[in-house]
Amino acid sequence: MVDGFYWSSFKTVAGLRFKSDIGAEIIGGTPIVDDSTTGVLTVTWPTKSPQGQIVMKFTEASLTITATGNIKDKWLLDLTYDKKADLPFTKIEPQKLSYTFKGANYTVSAQQGTFTNKAVSTLQIIPKENHIVLDLSIR
Repeated sequence: MVDGFYWSSFKTVAGLRFKSDIGAEIIGGTPIVDDSTTGVLTVTWPTKSPQGQIVMKFTEASLTITATGNIKDKWLLDLTYDKKADLPFTKIEPQKLSYTFKGANYTVSAQQGTFTNKAVSTLQIIPKENHIVLDLSIR
């Protein structure tokens, strides 16, 4: 869904960044990775500013993100990229992100949370009730 190689430049590293609801990038420590449950990868990222933690659970079909501590209910994901990059997004709707990669069409749906393309960013993912749940199983 995001291509950190092709959308980056020497000055800008592309990616979905965790930001506070006021736009400041969230600063964190060393992530803790747990793959002890078959079919689930859990990454817990302790945050320093604001203090708390972000928990990401990956399965083959979905991604779930939540936050605790002072960051709870005060975060979002914001896309950064080199402005010369050719982004593949064909449609950004509140519950569905459509894009084309190497001639194939893809869709990511937000089961919880919202996709938006505000003027300051091409893509943001806003949590709902402190959760983002993305369905990655649809092509």
